[in-house]
Amino acid sequence: MRAMTLLLLPCDVLNPRRVDEHFAAEAEAARAAGLEVALVDHDALARSGDADRAVRRVPEGGEAVYRGWMLRAERYAAFAEALRRRGVVPKTGAEQYRRAHELPGWYRDLAAVTPRSAWTGGDDRADFDRARRELGAGPAVLRDYTKSMKHYWHEAAFIPELGDGDAACVTVDLALREDGAWRVVELGDGQVSDRPASIPPAALIDLLREL
Repeated sequence: MRAMTLLLLPCDVLNPRRVDEHFAAEAEAARAAGLEVALVDHDALARSGDADRAVRRVPEGGEAVYRGWMLRAERYAAFAEALRRRGVVPKTGAEQYRRAHELPGWYRDLAAVTPRSAWTGGDDRADFDRARRELGAGPAVLRDYTKSMKHYWHEAAFIPELGDGDAACVTVDLALREDGAWRVVELGDGQVSDRPASIPPAALIDLLREL
């Protein structure tokens, strides 16, 4: 069994034996800290759903932390299961990922410090009207379980009038109100959250080593 945690990063689309350039600094910092780095094929995971192909370059055995592009919860579950078939235990399990990644999973724990929210299980108009009535009159922001549609703010995201925390690694988006109170905008699984430029790669790796 590998003594240190294995760091899993996405490979380059054109050169599968190289790390995706976006995560190259994290790979370098991990190796400098003595961690082993292995590459996974994000496209095989996200597009074709071939999880076994995606992890074929991951060495067998040990524990692993994923740092990479966002995955739907069902794709992550297949990813985690494919790793387990190789004897690799992901530090963040499928259910932990879903709870941290999707709004219904974390909202109850943070309801006191995040905007009041309601959600539907699909795009049925009746479900939307139920959620709208639940929230009551006033402005609202429309988003899916994991991300807002902020890039389409006027077209899709802003509606002017409506009438577990047991994951191994999470990120929290905060907003400071004018009255000085901090509010939670959203929670996300830290494995698929982008690293702010203000945080050095080595600092992130130090945190991951403590998981």
